[in-house]
Amino acid sequence: MNDIISTILNRVSVRSFKEDKVPKEDLELIIKDGMAAPSAINKQPWEFIIVNSSTLLFELGTLLPYAKMTKFAPAAIVVCGNQKNMHEGWEESFWIQDCSPPHKVYYLR
Repeated sequence: MNDIISTILNRVSVRSFKEDKVPKEDLELIIKDGMAAPSAINKQPWEFIIVNSSTLLFELGTLLPYAKMTKFAPAAIVVCGNQKNMHEGWEESFWIQDCSPPHKVYYLR
């Protein structure tokens, strides 16, 4: 089976993490992959923020109902939509799809 298809089909969600630090190079590679993803009319409205502060990760996990897993994660990448790079009119909501395809999500064990 093609390695890419195999990876997609065998993806899992992880809710517990090792305490090991995630190498900066790995985080940068993940962001580069996200930036290579297609976007509507090539607007690329995304901004990526690397969070590796245990205090901030715990706070994010406490405050954000869908990010509880970050409480004990060694790192996270926050994907944000930059309004300066968004479409106008009926295409305005495309940023949501541009910032949320499953291929932009990696789970590091």
